[in-house]
Amino acid sequence: MKLLQKKSVGRKKLRYHHDREADVMYCYFDRPHRAKMLEVDDDFILRLDSITEEVVGMTVSSFSRHFPFLRGRMPDDGEVETDEVVKALLAA
Repeated sequence: MKLLQKKSVGRKKLRYHHDREADVMYCYFDRPHRAKMLEVDDDFILRLDSITEEVVGMTVSSFSRHFPFLRGRMPDDGEVETDEVVKALLAA
């Protein structure tokens, strides 16, 4: 599976939407489209392109429980450069 191969996503935009009521974070590259889902943990689902098997998005349930340090620090909708996400994750 290509998911397990080390591969750079380049400087793509990562778009996201946080549904505060359901406390679910939806993240995707490009725009949302049909994909197959792979549950990697109880609250983490990767969305894979059905042809290339590349990661095209991710859904995180109970987002605030997993990432309390982001509470109130980001808008509900937005986009960021993928290299900024990597820097933030490494700093956390």
